[in-house]
Amino acid sequence: MSSTVFYGGPFIRRTTINSSGGTLVGLCVGFLIDHSVSVGFAAYGLASDIIASQETRQSFPGRYLEMELMYGGMELGYSYQPHKLVHVAVSALAGAGNFGFKDESTGDPEFDFERMDTFFFLEPSLTAVLNVTSWLRFETGLSYREVGDLKLRGVGDDDINGLSYDLSVKFGLF
Repeated sequence: MSSTVFYGGPFIRRTTINSSGGTLVGLCVGFLIDHSVSVGFAAYGLASDIIASQETRQSFPGRYLEMELMYGGMELGYSYQPHKLVHVAVSALAGAGNFGFKDESTGDPEFDFERMDTFFFLEPSLTAVLNVTSWLRFETGLSYREVGDLKLRGVGDDDINGLSYDLSVKFGLF
């Protein structure tokens, strides 16, 4: 018999962005089909205060630039042996995002188009899942964010691409 369950929960990701360590926070929601296949949406935002690298600041002289990053999209996944206490899951998140800089020297909280760009990304992940209860899961894993088509002065795709260490909690009727 086929079953479909709604799930959701918060995420924390540690990663490197523009040569600096940073923390991303996010949320995911979705449906779990037959306890194994997941279809959902996830979104992340940079929670750390990260100052632009010296190389990037040279592209914007006289400005004190703080990085801003937001991205999200559709996530597809598969859990292997999901009824086991500990099991493995793979997934891929694909979508779009914004990366840019706020000029903290002026107190201007707004982006301007000179310091912001939109990008597309693909982020596959491998996760270990601990079934705590029938409605609670803890997850930890690795993901790799691959960005394409970033066209921002002083920053390239490789400044945003990177490995992340992920922690999450999911709630649902698993």
